[in-house]
Amino acid sequence: MPVIFLLALKVYKQKNFEEILELDTPEIEQSHKELLSIWDKDRYLEKRVILQWIKKHSNLQPFLRDLEKSKISNLDLRDKVGWLFSVFDKPEEMIAERNEIFIQQEMLEYKDLFDTVEEYPLTQNQKRSIITDEFFNLVIAGAGTGKTSTIVGKTAYILEKGLAKPNEVLLLSFALDSKQELFNRIKARLN
Repeated sequence: MPVIFLLALKVYKQKNFEEILELDTPEIEQSHKELLSIWDKDRYLEKRVILQWIKKHSNLQPFLRDLEKSKISNLDLRDKVGWLFSVFDKPEEMIAERNEIFIQQEMLEYKDLFDTVEEYPLTQNQKRSIITDEFFNLVIAGAGTGKTSTIVGKTAYILEKGLAKPNEVLLLSFALDSKQELFNRIKARLN
C-alpha cells in the first residue's frame, strides 16, 4: 500500500507541476524574448540594462530556480529556463562573458580603423577602453600613455559604428592645449 501511495503522490506532484508550468510559460517566454532582444544587440552590453531587466522580472527568479532543478519535458523551454536562471544567478559573470566575446569581435571588425585612426596603431588596452561602453566609464592613464589617441579612436569608433551622429558627440577638455590638440587631430583624422 505505501508504494502505491508514493507513486500516486509522485504522479500528483508531476501533474500539479505541469499545470503550474503551463500557466507560467507565457511569462517565461516573454522575459526570454526581452532578454534576447537586449543580449543580441550589436553593441556593448551595459550592466545597468541587465540589472533593470532582472529587477523587472525578479518575481520569476524563485520559480526559475525550482524549474532548473526539475525535469521539463519541453527541450526548448528547458534551454530558455536554464539561460534565464543563469542570468539571474550570476549576472556579472554572464555579462562579462558576453562582453568579452563582443570586444574580441569588435577588435577584429574595426582593426583597420584602430590601426590607422592615429599615426601609430592603438594598443589592446586603448581598443578595449574604446569598445567598453558602460553608462559610466572611468579610464585612468598617466602622462604620455595615449589618452588623446584613445579619445580620437573612441570618437571614430562611435561615428563609424553609427552609435552617434557627428553633431551628437561632445568632447570636453580641461586644458586649452589638449583641447586644441584634440580638435586638430580629430579634424585631420576624421574630417
